[in-house]
Amino acid sequence: SWDPESIELETLQVGTTYIDTIIVSNIGSDSADIFVETSDPEILSVEPTSFTITPTGTIGSTASLIVTVTPLSLNSFNGSIVFSSDHPDIAAGTVNVSFTTIMPPEIYVSPSSFSAELFGLEIDSSQTMDISNLGGDDLVWSAYIDDSISVRKAFSDEEVKQSIEFSPDSDYLLSS
Repeated sequence: SWDPESIELETLQVGTTYIDTIIVSNIGSDSADIFVETSDPEILSVEPTSFTITPTGTIGSTASLIVTVTPLSLNSFNGSIVFSSDHPDIAAGTVNVSFTTIMPPEIYVSPSSFSAELFGLEIDSSQTMDISNLGGDDLVWSAYIDDSISVRKAFSDEEVKQSIEFSPDSDYLLSS
């Protein structure tokens, strides 16, 4: 027997890797050699691909298999992990694996940097930066000001104006 009997993943990002575990147990009284194949080895793989499990109640009566899923393109996936054995009393079995994919977030920032020449105390140096998500999944981002010592020494504290206005105001989450 094996657990789980199916792996139903939600939405996975293209190019990411998802790892799960299947536990195979021998509920019989004989040792058995087990062989594992997948329907699409480029996307779905299992390690080990062959092993021996001993009878119930002995050391080695279970085996943990590492399942790796790596979606390569936008699509739905319905595949399988197939178990077989050379033991005459063990029938082949299948664990179904399914998921859909989405493109990962992709940040686009314009312009990529700012510069300003400040010669007086009352110069408005406001500039706008656009941040957008060109990908499919939500983009979570943050920003900070590099307030290095060398900049502080160039001006008195009163002359340095630094502010950032974020849009959207909540959680800085961009959806496409």
